[in-house]
Amino acid sequence: MVSASWGAWLECRGSGVHVTASCPGYTLTEFHDVLGNRESMNRMPKWMWSTSERVVSKTWRACEADKPQVIIGKVNTIIKTLCHLLPRRWVVGIAPKPIKARGYDSAKT
Repeated sequence: MVSASWGAWLECRGSGVHVTASCPGYTLTEFHDVLGNRESMNRMPKWMWSTSERVVSKTWRACEADKPQVIIGKVNTIIKTLCHLLPRRWVVGIAPKPIKARGYDSAKT
């Protein structure tokens, strides 16, 4: 989605339409209740979570500033940087169990 958003941002430049990909990380909403994984998500450290108000505020400001992408929080910025620097196999190896359970096979990439 981030790549698609960057493409849309480039296409819309100068038109008055702003496109921003928001990368909020863990956000306190009812989303995990609906998915049924609240218990496992509650094991994540509190410092990794953002409030929905913070996510909306930062995303809105980035969109108004015509930024193609916003990453919410210093921790998520560090994680993004590491994900780009480290081999994909390592990144997948350190991913939380709920993400690994989705069936991603690092051997195929």
